[in-house]
Amino acid sequence: MFLVDTNIWLERLLEQEKSKEVADFLNKTNSDKLFITDFTFHTICVIMSKHKLYDDLLRFVQDI
Repeated sequence: MFLVDTNIWLERLLEQEKSKEVADFLNKTNSDKLFITDFTFHTICVIMSKHKLYDDLLRFVQDI
């Protein structure tokens, strides 16, 4: 079981420096073992909206 922090998700969603490492982790890990807090979810929504990444945010919300 993994509680995935806001910064991990944003690293991937915003295609930052370690995005590939995060992608590898997410691809190797069964999604049933990934968890996220309400606070993390809210923070990601706020930051992605601020960056006007609405389509990416919608995909993220649908995946979650």
